[in-house]
Amino acid sequence: MQPSDRAVLACLDEEYMPFGRGAADCKGSLAAMMAALRALKRADMSLALSVALLAWAGDEWHPPDARWFNGETYMAVHGYLRPAPYVGGEPYDLTICTASRGRVRAQVEVGGESAHAASGAGVNAILAAARIIQAVYSLPRETHPVLGRDTVNVGKIRGGHQTSTVPDRCELVFDIRFAPPRTTAEVAALVRDAVRAEADRSGAALRRLEYPERREPIEFPSGGGLVRALQEAGRSALGRELPLGGAVSFGDIADWKDRVGITEACLFGPGQTAQAHAVDEHVAISDVAAARVYALAALRLAGAG
Repeated sequence: MQPSDRAVLACLDEEYMPFGRGAADCKGSLAAMMAALRALKRADMSLALSVALLAWAGDEWHPPDARWFNGETYMAVHGYLRPAPYVGGEPYDLTICTASRGRVRAQVEVGGESAHAASGAGVNAILAAARIIQAVYSLPRETHPVLGRDTVNVGKIRGGHQTSTVPDRCELVFDIRFAPPRTTAEVAALVRDAVRAEADRSGAALRRLEYPERREPIEFPSGGGLVRALQEAGRSALGRELPLGGAVSFGDIADWKDRVGITEACLFGPGQTAQAHAVDEHVAISDVAAARVYALAALRLAGAG
């Protein structure tokens, strides 16, 4: 992260914009949701259903037992969550996001045969890895009407010892994002076949192919009661139509939505995605007007008794 003139963890109000780490991701959403719940409480209305807020800190930090560190996962696994419409507060500029790509992270280790660079002998593991990169990048990619085209990125490469030696090993890490209806199993199989075929053609050994992260794509109904409630609330509170869109990630909801029985969900919140983790991260106070949308949508969904 580039240096900033401001205290990174401070909450500064400059021209009605709070600055600081997490201002957009996701203190803006949390503030709006808390304000919405406070408004509902002060209205002292009898609701047919409960409205609950779940929040926790440090969801992007991964300790050894990270699966229990995430509040949602813990609550879901231990039976505290119930089937109900779910709104996740994320900085998507007040866009209602009902879909997200899946993700497969693939780690590849290629083995070659070491030799002196001047001998013309050996099997160059880095060269084999370069061909594997091309093979994975050549995999077919689909285009989703909301999420766009599937993506492939090789984010890490490490190999070799010194320039006078033919490298005998090279490691690669791929990040592959894809839309429904593809599954992680389908994408992992495509990667496996491409990597194995190219390793065989190069005369290199495929020492390791692992998938340390698999996350299924998600697509919730865009015309259900939850989305309609948010759209009606947007018209009432903001005087405009709230757009529909796709999210970079739905977080870990893919791991537990079926266990809980979640059939309607979306991500919706103030702030821009580009501000997340950025230098001088900030969110406009005017965007935190999402609190009114949260409150009105909750009233429409929970109903007054």
